[in-house]
Amino acid sequence: MKKKMKGKDPLFLLSVFLIIIIGIVMIASSSYPEGLAKFNNGLYFLKRHLVFLVLGLIISWICSRISLQFIRKLSGLFFFISLILCLLLYTKLGIDHWGSVRWLKIPILNMEFMPSDLIKFASIFYFTDFILRHRNTIHQMETFIKILLIIGLSVGPIIFKDFSTGIVIGVSLLAIFYLMGIRLYQGGIIVFLGGFATYLLLTLERFAYRKKRLLAFLDPFDDIPDTDWQLAHSLYALGIGGFKGEGPFQSRLKQGYLPLSYNDFIFPIIGEEWGFIGTTTVLVLYFILCFRGYYFAIQAEDLYAKLVAVGITTSIGIQVFFNTGVAMGILPVTGLPLPLISYGGTSLIVTFAALGVLYGINRDPKGGRS
Repeated sequence: MKKKMKGKDPLFLLSVFLIIIIGIVMIASSSYPEGLAKFNNGLYFLKRHLVFLVLGLIISWICSRISLQFIRKLSGLFFFISLILCLLLYTKLGIDHWGSVRWLKIPILNMEFMPSDLIKFASIFYFTDFILRHRNTIHQMETFIKILLIIGLSVGPIIFKDFSTGIVIGVSLLAIFYLMGIRLYQGGIIVFLGGFATYLLLTLERFAYRKKRLLAFLDPFDDIPDTDWQLAHSLYALGIGGFKGEGPFQSRLKQGYLPLSYNDFIFPIIGEEWGFIGTTTVLVLYFILCFRGYYFAIQAEDLYAKLVAVGITTSIGIQVFFNTGVAMGILPVTGLPLPLISYGGTSLIVTFAALGVLYGINRDPKGGRS
């Protein structure tokens, strides 16, 4: 029995499975009105989500069996390709949806995807490889400048297009750097540079509307027809749900009142239909997932595997924190999907791939080393 269970983690798998099921149910509910209105098919978004889900599960299974050392060897190439794709957002290939240019259009395939989802994890693989190759000199100024350059290349092209994802990437890389022994002055420099970038984002004329949206959480009801619309109705949904919720498929806010209720703002719909019990259950499941992810990192015998596991788990955990924090009005409004629950193609597939790598670290704590 022990031999059969070796490399398996039922608690991790169960948490992922339950989160997936919740996602399917909530997308079926939250997307139905828009699917019916736009495509005369209430199940339009659910069907697409199931296709992405199956594809993501297949990719996740493949990634769980790929040697981490093989991924490490290709990390530089993966990072370079992801960086180029992010820079293409500043060209005519960048697609504007809801006032943000976060999507790239592939003309041949007539598809769109978000390159920020790729660099989110590509940066973890490459940064970890770099910092381990220079582990003896990370406190020297020359190496530290290179570390700043990698973080800047990972965050810079994204933060002015997708502020929240830029923060997620930065925190994930800082977690890895912290474990390698970051010094106080190095952390101070990174925080200063991050703060300066945020200052530019909030003060430059071209980002005036984004500034209003980011600061909307300070008073979510002072401009409901414009910048506060999503946040105000998110809070309404959570308030209506109360303790037990209105019941499955009984949300009223999804009917045109809360934009992106099947994507970035799916958490309030969970609260409206399932109440405090439902939202707490979701958060507990994410806690279990992240707890097991960090446990995989602790158990890993290979340092690269250990740091990658921390990076992936931190990235997912911070994304959950941002998404739910925005929905509850305690964080600035930013566009981040709820991992494995929100509708989405690139985000869902890439998250599954990352979870596959994470679970592969549990299966092979040596990280592919013999």
